[in-house]
Amino acid sequence: MNKLYLYLSLFIFVACSPSNIPQGGLEEKEGLMYEIDSLVPYNGPFEFYHDNGQLQQQGNFKDGKGNGPFEFYHDNGQLSISGSFKDNNRHGIFNYFTSTGGFLKNTYNKLWVDGNEFSFGKKLQSSEVVERNGVVYKPNSTTPFIGIVSYYHTNYAAKLFNFGQQLGTSIAGGNYDNDKDVEEQTLQVESSFFNGKREGLHKYFKPDGQLDKIGIYRSGKEQGRWDHYYEKSGKLKSIENYNNGLKDGLQKYYHDNGQLSEKSLYKDGKQDGLQESYHRNGQFEGKGLYKDGKQDGLFEYYSSNGELVEKVTFKNEIISVTRYFSDNGLIKSKGRYKEYNDPKSRLLPDGIWEWYERNGELEKIVCAKYAIYEYGNILWKDSLDSHCNNNSTLSLQEYKKLLRETE
Repeated sequence: MNKLYLYLSLFIFVACSPSNIPQGGLEEKEGLMYEIDSLVPYNGPFEFYHDNGQLQQQGNFKDGKGNGPFEFYHDNGQLSISGSFKDNNRHGIFNYFTSTGGFLKNTYNKLWVDGNEFSFGKKLQSSEVVERNGVVYKPNSTTPFIGIVSYYHTNYAAKLFNFGQQLGTSIAGGNYDNDKDVEEQTLQVESSFFNGKREGLHKYFKPDGQLDKIGIYRSGKEQGRWDHYYEKSGKLKSIENYNNGLKDGLQKYYHDNGQLSEKSLYKDGKQDGLQESYHRNGQFEGKGLYKDGKQDGLFEYYSSNGELVEKVTFKNEIISVTRYFSDNGLIKSKGRYKEYNDPKSRLLPDGIWEWYERNGELEKIVCAKYAIYEYGNILWKDSLDSHCNNNSTLSLQEYKKLLRETE
């Protein structure tokens, strides 16, 4: 089943949300895809769905033929096959996955050229290839390389990693096992190349042989899911999703005890959408929205016991903060910071700040100047907030206290 239309002829098109996908559906005629009742071969994206509503496959047609990246999914939503087509023929590296997200051994990485299965041939060492303008070749060749190349950690990297392991064990009061020393040369990654660029599944290893990260390249750029792992425990550290080399979609990060640490949304490499964070004990820690890579609007933060401890509102360069006593929920302090682009500045207290006693009574009101101190000397300052007067300026000690609270 090298021809794409053999896959597509089994499925019924279901209308879906993107406006550039035809709502009337697609049909196959003599190996080409058409919109229903159209005489012109279809150009554009498509999506097919399983009976349970889960995405089954997605890709793109040009002149009625499958061209470019395609993805096929199991009915539980897990990726099943990832690869590219050229004029309805498999072209490039195809990866195959189990319904639980694992890679199918022996078949996960197959290379196709114009619909014909192609042998990678003998694996080469990194010293046997050269890179020119981001494309890999054999030396003295003008044809982009197709095949597998093994890259190894340098002697220095392996020894440095080894020293760190010994030092960490020594600090912890344990005995380092010299029999487990890292070999001077250990595999870092086996890279598969198609037309001179990284393509398909890649596994990266740490100098001690533990898995570091695993994911897929397409035309030399990260594509789809990439898993990262902690150095010592080998536990999952993060699940990142990419599109054309940029973070895109849902990202998940984990504490070293396996608990979810954060989940966030990205678009075209920038954080965009809801972010939620969690404490090591699994308790909810905070949430807020990002827009085009910047915090936007209200963020709320909670203690590991679930009590509200802080609310922060981001609006342009002004950041309004209200902090709470965790035991009774009463306001502890409130005020605002201003963000400056000056190379010597950071978030600086701005204007009126109020502090409260634990019983809710107002303790003091102060006013902050924008100022940067170094060894007790003012390097730079701005005007006072309109609510302030020249006699209500923070002392150096109070100002430093505010700065510490931002760190």
